[in-house]
Amino acid sequence: MKKSALFLPPVILALIFTVLFIIFNFNPAVCAETGEVKTVFIKDGESFDFIYIPAGSFLMGSDLSDADRDQTEWPAHTVKISRGFWLLKNEVTQSQWQSVMKSNPSYFKNRSDAGNEDSPLDNPGGDTQKYHSGRDNCPVEKVSWYDCEKFIAALNSKEVGVFRLPSEAEWEYACRAETQTSYYWGDSIDEKYFWHMDNAYNKPQAVCSKLPNKWGLYDMSGNMSEWCADWGKSPHDRSGETVCDPKGEPVGEYKVVRDGNWAIRAVHSRSARRSLKKPDDKDMYTGFRIVWEPAVK
Repeated sequence: MKKSALFLPPVILALIFTVLFIIFNFNPAVCAETGEVKTVFIKDGESFDFIYIPAGSFLMGSDLSDADRDQTEWPAHTVKISRGFWLLKNEVTQSQWQSVMKSNPSYFKNRSDAGNEDSPLDNPGGDTQKYHSGRDNCPVEKVSWYDCEKFIAALNSKEVGVFRLPSEAEWEYACRAETQTSYYWGDSIDEKYFWHMDNAYNKPQAVCSKLPNKWGLYDMSGNMSEWCADWGKSPHDRSGETVCDPKGEPVGEYKVVRDGNWAIRAVHSRSARRSLKKPDDKDMYTGFRIVWEPAVK
């Protein structure tokens, strides 16, 4: 008599799946290929393109060999990002903000000198043609950290997943895209990749009009500084030890802002560049991008 096929009770199968989930950190909501693009459509609003950023580890901050380092960037330390995530390909645009909030707080709006539609493009075709169409596709500015949270709350009410600001560690990890150079393209300034005070015509420029990093993210150097989720007064405890998914201080007076912008020197757009602002600050130099967590079906 033939033996029947091996039968595992549902409880055992569930236990096996749980163990595999823990071991491999499997998350069906974000399982994707590095650099994969997903477009999220917002009802009665604009679409948002997100890039998949894989889990991994990287060296965060600057070491003493970096002549341009700031004291808040060191010591360099290993950070583990334990889960992949989806990060907005571009800085949130005025058009995207308008479609969700029905207003536009930006200083550079409805102005003849906002954006530079006639400036030479370093990334002709593709995303440049999609985004480089004038002021509406310049990044939104004059938004505080609290304003960004209101925008995110409005997006979350659309029930197409969960949106949030990236942590500082997620931001730098995504910016570097497996590089440890001063910038995500190398150690020397290369204007094909970013807007800064010497090439931005004294104003923010349309998103996606420079070359992206290895993972397909635009303007992670220059154009706008970007709000992150973290409270912070220093980057870490200065121990240099490996940390997993750091979230910054539990409370504080200042929020972390990453990246350089169109109004400051090129050297301030290094991948390790960081600064702090009060969460109610609003200026013409700071915008943001968001993380999307797909709904689990």
